[in-house]
Amino acid sequence: MNEKLKEKVKESLSSVLPITLIVLVLSVTLVPMEIGTLALFLTGAVLLIVGMGFFQLGAEMSMTPLGEGVGKTLAKREKVLLVVLVAFALGTIITIAEPDLQVLANQVASIPNNVLIWTVAVGVGVFLALAVLRILFRVSLAKCLLAAYALLFVLTLFSPKEFLAVAFDAGGVTTGPITVPFIMALGVGVSAIRSTQGHDDDSFGLVALCSVGPILMVLLLGIFYHPTDAAYSAVEIAPVVTTRDVARQFALGFPGYAEEVLLSILPIVAVFVLFQLLTRCYRRRQLLRGALPHDYFLYDWHDPDPSHRLHGFHHPARALGNALQDFSLDPVEQNIILRHMFPLTPIPPKYREAILVCLVDKGCSLYEVFARRPYSNWRIQAAWALVLQGASISLSGPHNS
Repeated sequence: MNEKLKEKVKESLSSVLPITLIVLVLSVTLVPMEIGTLALFLTGAVLLIVGMGFFQLGAEMSMTPLGEGVGKTLAKREKVLLVVLVAFALGTIITIAEPDLQVLANQVASIPNNVLIWTVAVGVGVFLALAVLRILFRVSLAKCLLAAYALLFVLTLFSPKEFLAVAFDAGGVTTGPITVPFIMALGVGVSAIRSTQGHDDDSFGLVALCSVGPILMVLLLGIFYHPTDAAYSAVEIAPVVTTRDVARQFALGFPGYAEEVLLSILPIVAVFVLFQLLTRCYRRRQLLRGALPHDYFLYDWHDPDPSHRLHGFHHPARALGNALQDFSLDPVEQNIILRHMFPLTPIPPKYREAILVCLVDKGCSLYEVFARRPYSNWRIQAAWALVLQGASISLSGPHNS
């Protein structure tokens, strides 16, 4: 993993460094910049290099396997309607999480952000479903592209000219760092099920087709939607003089960006959890036996006890020790307990059951933090009681490793 991370950081460095050098040269020659603004830019460039390295590593380790697994599962289903609906939903959800779409929506002041985001996302979802059908029914990619772009050029005659540039820029959303790995991996998974010669070629062309969807939907939006006049307001940079001012700007902006990242990742987490639940690609007994005692640390971490400090980092190991004293647990069940606090604990979960518990644990934690009365709803209480009942039966029953 360390070698992979180094490789991804080098890739991001090769992408960001040329732009950084160009800006530095321009700041010295044609467009002079204040020292504070230049310090902000250089600090942001360093953070961008590191962040892109981690982002690409995460996309390769999570998005690609997820897309390929979903594609293979879909291709095995004989119900075409189910394949279409799932592909549409996945394309829509993944596009909503795309950072490029968030940037585009913020630049178009005359259209509300949610309207533009959902319009583009639905367009990608529709054409991803069509792209999967093209692979299943072996339709020529050239014919699909010709028909799609012919329809686009017809719509340009009726759509207001103010929407034309936005529409074709929206097509670039499907070339973003989240959408591309998922869509291409989905195509690989779907085409891998086919045993005919040339099935590898079918995994290509999905991005090309999906790029048509946002353009088409934004053109239709221009025909039926009449936005209000709004002027774009440029981002104002606060005066920066010292390095402390630089640090303050990033500290103030961090919570907002962290919230955006969280909201972007949640749809992907939801896709993974639903995929595991619906396809049952996990060992149910081990999942329940590991999930129930995952917080078996046997103390109230709210008590002002010095031994309870850094509870989030230490309690998985203590919970595992307590669970091993009372139950016989196999490696999968032990990994569920020991790794459920990732990324607070640096080593990630090893098994899909452990990953699922880790993700659900994070979702419940966020719900408990932001909800005023998180478990007051009787439906939640009833569902939780059923889960506990099933898990307790699994723990008390005979153990089968």
